[in-house]
Parts: sequence; C-alpha cells; structure tokens
Amino acid sequence: MKNFRKSLSALLVTAAIAAGVALPATAAGSDYEPEPGTDDITFYKYLEMDAGASVPGVTFEFELTAGDAVAQTTASSGKLPVYAGNDAARVGKADSTDTRTVDEIIADAVGTATFAPTDSTTSGTVTKTEDATTKLVTITTTTDEDSKYAYKEVGIDLSDLTYNEPGVYRYILTEVNPGKASITYDNTVKTLDVYVFDASTTTEKKLEITGCVMYNGEQTEAPDNSGTADALDTKDNAFINSYLSYDLTVSKKVTGNQGSRDEYFEFTVVLSGVTAGNVYTIDLNNADETFTANGNSAAGTNPKSVTTTSGDTITATLWLQSGQSFTIKGIDKGVAYTVTENIDTAKKEGYSVRAEVTGDTTDVTNSAESTGVVSDTGLNADTTVAFTNNKEGVIPTGVLMSMTPVIIIGVVVIAGVVFFAVRNAKRKALEVAGTDADDDSEE
Repeated sequence: MKNFRKSLSALLVTAAIAAGVALPATAAGSDYEPEPGTDDITFYKYLEMDAGASVPGVTFEFELTAGDAVAQTTASSGKLPVYAGNDAARVGKADSTDTRTVDEIIADAVGTATFAPTDSTTSGTVTKTEDATTKLVTITTTTDEDSKYAYKEVGIDLSDLTYNEPGVYRYILTEVNPGKASITYDNTVKTLDVYVFDASTTTEKKLEITGCVMYNGEQTEAPDNSGTADALDTKDNAFINSYLSYDLTVSKKVTGNQGSRDEYFEFTVVLSGVTAGNVYTIDLNNADETFTANGNSAAGTNPKSVTTTSGDTITATLWLQSGQSFTIKGIDKGVAYTVTENIDTAKKEGYSVRAEVTGDTTDVTNSAESTGVVSDTGLNADTTVAFTNNKEGVIPTGVLMSMTPVIIIGVVVIAGVVFFAVRNAKRKALEVAGTDADDDSEE
C-alpha cells in the first residue's frame, strides 16, 4: 500500500517539476540521440472478495495502445505538446532488428496480474480517495470483516521504444474483459503520459525521460506547463475488481421411527466450470471431520478443502449424520454443481429420500426422490440443499386383533370351568353336611 502512494506521488512530483521547464521547438529529424523508453512504470490491480473465499486462480490482462496527439494552437498556449505514443516521426525501435511494429511493441509492453490461492490478503475493502488540490488518488481501506482483498503490481516496459524529440507521449491503458461470470471488471480507461525533455549539455544534444503520469479517463487535452496541478482528470493508477462467489451448503436430516440418527450417509459434490488451481474451503463446523465405522460407512475423514488439479471439475465426497451439514465456501459465480446422495444404499435400507433447495432455485433440477441427485447449471446465490431420509415401521396390530376372539373364548371357558368347579364344591360340601346331620339324629 505504501509503495502505491510513493510510486504515484513520485510520478506526479517528477512530472510537475518537469512541467516548469520550457521545451525547445526542435524540428523532427534533428540529431538528438534517440532516448530509450522507460521500463519503470507501475500500476496496481486490486481484487476484492468475500472473507470466506480463497483467492481465485485468475490472470488479468491489459491493453496498451497509442493515444491521440493534441494539436498545438494559439489557444493552447501554456500547454505542453502532446504526441501520439506511436508518432512515426518521433518514436522508433530500440533494436533495428526487431520485427515487430511500433504498435505491436506498445501492445507487448504491458504486463499481467496473476492471482493464486496462496496469495496473502488483507481484511477490508478498497476505496479511492482524491486530493482536491493535487487530484492525486490514494488507496485506503475500510474495515469490513465480511470482505478482504489481494493486490498486484503490474509493470509497463517501454524500453523497446525510442524517442527522438522532446514532448509528452500519450498512451491509453484498459483492462481486457473476457466476460468471466465470477469477476466484476474495472472498465475505466487510463491515460498514460510519458514526459520526454531536453537535457542537452554544451557538448551534446540529449533527451531524458523525466516522469510519467496516469490519469482516469481518456484525455483529449494537453497538460499545463505551469508546474501546478493541471486541468486534466484525477491522477489514478489503480484498477479495482471484485471476485463474486457464493457458498453451497448440504444438510442431512433423518425422520421416522425406524430412521437411524447415528448412521452416516454419503454425499458427492461435483463442481463444473471452475478455474484450474482454485481452492475451496469446506466448513465442517456442523459435521464430523473424522468418523468411525457406523451403519453403511467405513471409518474415514471428511475433507476441509478441495482443489482442481487439472481441467475445470472438482469432486468432493463427504459423510453426514442426521442434523449435520457442510458448506463449500467461495464457489465462483456461475459454476455448475451436482449434489448426489448414495440413494442405492439409502433405499436398500428402506429409506425414502427427498431434498429441498433454498437460495438460488433457478435452473435447479431436483431428482432426489428417484436418483438422489440435485443439480444447478450455475450458482448465483448462497444456496442450501437439504436432504431428508425417512424410514417408518408399522406395529403389526393385525396379529393382536386376530388373537382377540381366541383369548375371549379362552377366558369364557376358564370362567365356566371355575364356575362349575365352585358349584360342585359347594354341592359336595352341602351333601357332607347333610349326612352328618342325619347321623346325629339317629343317635
């Protein structure tokens, strides 16, 4: 960050000092020794993203072309002469054997910005602040726990060109926009002015590149030669891009009086259309990182991240119990996904399977009940795919009902036996009592 301020400030100060030096009106074709272009021009590329996302593997390209000359007129008094960056009479090749045209050399002069998952990041968002007096933009950051950014320095090397006249040579810098869905591109145009001044001594005619200034917008006016802040637009040498990403959550729930709440179920997630080398973090805060053999699963470990090694597809397999979930974070906007539960195992064990999708429901195909598969052709919001397995068992009440008449008959028979047994016992008791009474009377 400090390098950015120092670099841009130095360019501005150098140009401002140079602007106070009068330029001699030297005709084209003079005997100046051609001055090689500078290889020390730097601008910056910032990439903002969600705090939970990994830095994507992405390369940004830029296009540098010659700008237009600004004609000198009486009305332009007090202005520096501006020449096209490929002016045929004033701009040449440093190497006469170079087979490229001047325009091709200019196009090749700008570098690229390549980001990778291993890049360091800073928490917060990037903001441009303009000084009202100098029109110099500085980069500041705002606190934002939900965001972070990475940045790269990009060079412009004009050393394969030569300049043979004093003046300001103008170039136009833009970012190439290939239309990647997960990137918001910076479509601003930058104007780069290269200051070439007379540095002759008493013994030789000599040119010198004294500074460069980069402006916002495509400038059509010439800068002032007064040494004060000129009337052109904001001085700015930074492009800011955003990486758009979303989270995909998969959850598991088991219902029914026969459903196992401690059994693990297998899920496979396939992401298609990702950039090779991208790394995606998997949040296991609501799942087990390691698990033991249980039900239909062997002991294993759930991955905490996945990456592409080749091609544009990532596959991850994870296991969940009822009430658990995992989240794959920072998936590129527009990436297609397929989530599959191992339905063969689930159905073999008597489970019915269904899934509900919330978040991005556009272009979703939900075949969970028949195949265990839920898919989307392009992720465009944070999304949850919630799987529910149900297994019910019915108590065999019919068997109990069929035994009821038998039980009733048995009870009646037993009651009858008891009744007659008691009656017979009483009868015998009475008979015995009567016999004893007769014997007593005879005596």
